[in-house]
Amino acid sequence: AYPLEAALIDRMNDQSVDIFPWDVALCWAYDLNWFPRPIFQSYTAYTPYLDAINSQHFVDDEESPENILYSYSSIDGRYPLFDEPKTFRTILNNYSYVDQSNGFIQLNRSSRPVGDAEDIGLKMVKMGEPIDIPEYNGEVFGHIDVRYTLLGNLMKSIYKPEPAYVQFQLKDGTTSQWYRFIPDNTVNGLFLSQYVGDIDTLAWIFQGHLMNDIHAITIRTDHPKYYEDTIQIRFVGLPIQSDQGDFMDPNTKSIRFYWLTPDMKSASGGGTLEASYYKKHANLRIGSESMPAIFEHPQGPTGTTIAYENIDIRKGSSLEFSIGIDEGVWDKPESDGVTFEIHLHDPVANATQEVFSHTLDPAHTAEDRGWHHFEISLEEYLSENISIQFITRPNGNHAYDWAWWGDPKIVW
Repeated sequence: AYPLEAALIDRMNDQSVDIFPWDVALCWAYDLNWFPRPIFQSYTAYTPYLDAINSQHFVDDEESPENILYSYSSIDGRYPLFDEPKTFRTILNNYSYVDQSNGFIQLNRSSRPVGDAEDIGLKMVKMGEPIDIPEYNGEVFGHIDVRYTLLGNLMKSIYKPEPAYVQFQLKDGTTSQWYRFIPDNTVNGLFLSQYVGDIDTLAWIFQGHLMNDIHAITIRTDHPKYYEDTIQIRFVGLPIQSDQGDFMDPNTKSIRFYWLTPDMKSASGGGTLEASYYKKHANLRIGSESMPAIFEHPQGPTGTTIAYENIDIRKGSSLEFSIGIDEGVWDKPESDGVTFEIHLHDPVANATQEVFSHTLDPAHTAEDRGWHHFEISLEEYLSENISIQFITRPNGNHAYDWAWWGDPKIVW
C-alpha cells in the first residue's frame, strides 16, 4: 500500500522520523525509527492546546525528529493545512524539502532564518463575507476567531454543531472548492500566504517558494443559529530572511521585483510563455549564497521577457541584482549558457535602452558558477512610468537554460 522509493528510505538511514497526517503503518512497513508527536494523528489534535503540544515537538533540534514524511490528506473534506495550524507553521520554518515518492514528501530538519512576527492587520467581518488577505512580503497567518452561539456550544458539548465551510479566492480570479472548516484551532494562526491544493504544491512551498496567491477567504455556514455572526481575524506577518541577513521588509526604500507580479511575460515574438518557464524561489542557493530569486527560462529564438510597468525611478536610485544559472546544469555539456539583459522602456518617448547584458556558461566556464552581483545607476532615467524588462536569451540552444535573477530591486 506504501511503495516508497528505496532511495528515500535509505537516505533516512535509521534517523528519527514522524508521519503526517496519520499513516503510521509506514513505520512498520519500512522499519522506520518512528519518533511521534504527542497527538500522532493530525485530525485528533482538534483544540489549540493539543495543536500547541504537537508544535513544541518540532521546535528543539535535540528533541525533534530529524525527518518527516508528509502526505497531503485530511478527513471529512477538510483543508489539510488547517488541521494543526500552529504545528504546520513550526514545521514550515524548521524543515526543508528533500524528496518525494508516491504521495509523500520527505522533509529534513533544517531551519530557515525568519524575522520576528509582526501584527499586520485586524479585521471584523460578517459570516459569509470575503476576508481580504493583506499584502505582505513574507508568510501571512490569520488568527481567526469564529465563536459558537449558546445553541452551538450546547450542540458541541453533546456531539458537534452543524459544519462551517471555507473557500479560497485566488488573485488569478479562480476559487477553490469549499472545505469543511473546524473553528476550534483557527485561533492558532492559519497559513494564508499560498493556497495548497495538492502534494506537489506542498512540496513546492517546503522548497522555499512562496507565491502569496490568496486574495481572500470566505467562511460560511448553512446553519447560522450555531455560530456568531461576526468573525474577528488578526493577521500576523513573518518576514523571511536570506543568508545575507537582509529581511524582505516592505518598509525599506526599495522596489523588490520578487514581490511584484509582472505586467507582461512573453516568449519570442510576443508568444505565450510556458508556465514552467517563470517561477519564484524564496531562498535559492547557488554556490555558497542564497537569496530570493526569479526563474526565467528562455523560450524561442530570441528568449523570454518579463516586464514590470509604471515603475517610479527616483533621484539617487540604482538597480541591484544578481544573476546565476542553476547548479543542476553545471555538469550538462549540452548546456551552452544564457545571456541576461535588462532594458528600460519609456512609453512616453517610445524609446528603449539596453542597460545591462552579460552571458554565463557555467557548464564550460568555472568562473561563471555561483551568483554574480551587479549594480546599475538609474540617475539618468528618472521617471514615474518606466517599464523595466528582464530578458533571458539562449546562447545557441535552449538545453538546460535554467536562468535565475537574484533579488532584483531598485533602491534609493
